[in-house]
Amino acid sequence: TAVGSCLANKLGWKFYDADDYHPKENKEKMVKGIPLDDEGKIIWSKYDPGMLFSEENVSKNPDL
Repeated sequence: TAVGSCLANKLGWKFYDADDYHPKENKEKMVKGIPLDDEGKIIWSKYDPGMLFSEENVSKNPDL
């Protein structure tokens, strides 16, 4: 996260941290070092891959 956000900032990119898309319960488990089970990982089935290739990001980062 630290490296990714620093690099994105330096390049003028928007940084998306995958952990930001987890519900509160998952974040609490991760903070405590408790691994997520399959049910906790289901959030990724709702993830929007189009976010990475949004017009905003592609126009700034054509090499994506």
